[in-house]
Amino acid sequence: MLVASPFLQSPRKGVRPIVHLCAAPEVAGVTGTFWQGMRERELGPAATDAAAAGRLWQLSASITGVDDA
Repeated sequence: MLVASPFLQSPRKGVRPIVHLCAAPEVAGVTGTFWQGMRERELGPAATDAAAAGRLWQLSASITGVDDA
């Protein structure tokens, strides 16, 4: 566990962004955004690629046997 410890957060620090996004008036009504910690971040091009999302959905549906109807 020593290798991972520099990357881990305490539960108190880890939950802080979640509580902020649930309760802070300044983010009320904000949807469809990506947050890293306490900061809103821009999505990279891969995250907004509709064609790639469609391919991923089709692949996931075929692997899991889910009907994509």
